[in-house]
Amino acid sequence: MKFRFQKKGQHALIFTVILAIIVVGFIIVFGISSFNKLRASAEQATMIEFQEEIKGSAKTVYSQYDTVRKLELMLPGKYDTICFVDMYYFASSADYTDIDDNRIRGSVEDGVEANTFLLGPKNAFMPLYLGGDKSYVRNNNEPYKCIESADGYLTLRMQGLGNGVTIEKWPTN
Repeated sequence: MKFRFQKKGQHALIFTVILAIIVVGFIIVFGISSFNKLRASAEQATMIEFQEEIKGSAKTVYSQYDTVRKLELMLPGKYDTICFVDMYYFASSADYTDIDDNRIRGSVEDGVEANTFLLGPKNAFMPLYLGGDKSYVRNNNEPYKCIESADGYLTLRMQGLGNGVTIEKWPTN
């Protein structure tokens, strides 16, 4: 029988390759984790910017009777529909049958402080609150209204009521 003996250099090479594979693996895992955290932070910043823009516009016309403002928005990431709920209407009425989305109906029935909801595919759902100490949304004729966007952009018509804001899709010619 003939035995093969490995030389010392071959052991060092195997150890170096294994160590390199482990280091590259850690770098890849750390990089993917960092990228996901960065993407989540960017989505959160976009959501905050969206909420502040729509809330600021509503606050501007809230107390100005018959003032109309055109607001052009890009819906955040995965959302394609925005729904508005008149909390004053539903506070005085226990009839939630107008609300066709179960998640929104559940939020209103449970008294969650949200009057604006973003909806999207794959059950994407984000409740928001437009208001200060009082809700800004007052859609008297339509206490529950959803506006869809095909391309991620919305043009809204906000009209001041002196004690609230009606929000609807900007009419197209």
